[in-house]
Amino acid sequence: MKSFSRLILLCLLTQISWSQTKRLDSLNKVFITAANDTTKCRALLLILEQEISTADTNAFNRTQQLIKFCENKLNSNDTVNSYFYQLFLLNALNSAGYLMQRGSAPEKGLEYYQRCVNIAIKLKDTKYLPTIYNNMAFVYDNQSNNQLALTYYFKSLALHEKNNNQVGIAYNLINIGGIYKKNEDIKSALIYYEKSLIIMRKLKNIVGTINALNNIGALYLKTNTSEALKHFKEALFISKKSNSKDGNGLPITYYWLGQTYLKENNLDLALSYFESANEEFIKIKDLRGIAESHCYIGEVYWRKKSIKEALFHAKKAIKLAEEIGIPTTIYKPALLLYKIYKENNNAKEALAHYELYLKLRDSISNQESRNATLKSQLKHEYGLKAAADSIKMLEDKKLNQLKLIQEQTQKKYLYVGIGLIAVFGLFMFNRYKVTQNQKQIIEDQKIVVEKQKELVDEKQKEILDSIKYARRIQQALLPSNKYIKNKLQ
Repeated sequence: MKSFSRLILLCLLTQISWSQTKRLDSLNKVFITAANDTTKCRALLLILEQEISTADTNAFNRTQQLIKFCENKLNSNDTVNSYFYQLFLLNALNSAGYLMQRGSAPEKGLEYYQRCVNIAIKLKDTKYLPTIYNNMAFVYDNQSNNQLALTYYFKSLALHEKNNNQVGIAYNLINIGGIYKKNEDIKSALIYYEKSLIIMRKLKNIVGTINALNNIGALYLKTNTSEALKHFKEALFISKKSNSKDGNGLPITYYWLGQTYLKENNLDLALSYFESANEEFIKIKDLRGIAESHCYIGEVYWRKKSIKEALFHAKKAIKLAEEIGIPTTIYKPALLLYKIYKENNNAKEALAHYELYLKLRDSISNQESRNATLKSQLKHEYGLKAAADSIKMLEDKKLNQLKLIQEQTQKKYLYVGIGLIAVFGLFMFNRYKVTQNQKQIIEDQKIVVEKQKELVDEKQKEILDSIKYARRIQQALLPSNKYIKNKLQ
């Protein structure tokens, strides 16, 4: 059954690889045949993005190809597309810096990033600039240059806040919290991490939520392993549920779970999680992660008295660490090799690695002394920021109170207005009813008057008829005028 599953997985991986190869071939064809140079740039950028996502070893060469192409076009007389070429160049330089940062030449990465900053400022591009500042801060962070790291993290944060980029704000808060953590200001670090977690949960950003949970768990690891485990296990649950393949998700969670169980001296569980972390780091080609996980696998084997396996992993760890060149990554396997060689009675190798350990430890101690100074400065800055936040909160509170009073006043006016309209409406309705009643009375009176008029007219007619009748009788009884006249003669 397992063989069948592996066969299916192999077929799927082959199909994915074939699909990616086919897409690369199509993009290469577009680059060769495209008549428009901006289309060529776009094709090269898409090729580069795919090569970076698949950890292709040709990715850095592709950045150089795109950089050279854009620079040639910018040096030509094509002023119409100058803006677009600068944008493509910006992307290529940032990718080159990222590859150098992830590889063995972080200083070179800073040079590429600085060129990016110059172009972004020239273009007045405030959306791309915070990402570059964050990348520069990350390099300084790895070099234990906490002052510069913090400077660039805050620059990045300010621009993300200006752009209202909530994801960018959340990640910057995590990074700033990391600086406070390095300086053992756990309280301040926890505040920044929890702010980030709130934003990530609100945005339903899975990878960001995992990252914040891991960082909070790492803070609790020194003092409260049960609280640390609670955060790490939640991060692992979310990561597995979402099938996250991100380098800051599953591998880091495995790594921290290994650290927790190593602290509890549960060596079998610690080994299992460190090996899982190592597998995931190898998949994404994270050299520092691979070196760190090999070192702790070696540590577990050393504690289990499996010296051969411990030596194998310790050597791998120090080889990778020296390639990267980060002191904090080198001195751990150096100390482990000292302990292994000492137990094997190999005094020469034990001494060499102990001296290397002491040298690096002193270097780190010097940095920690500088960090102690920085710590007090950070606390002061944090105090100022907290005070500024408090003032801002008070101002916001006053503003909200004024708005509330204004809203209440408006509501009062509204209610008074509605009341007046209601009273006016009742008055008008009453007048209407009175008018209707008066109109009805007049109508009734008119009917009465008309009836009386009819009655008077009828009586008048009767009287006139009686008079006429009496006159006719009178005229009938009296002699005529002619008869009277004759008699008088």
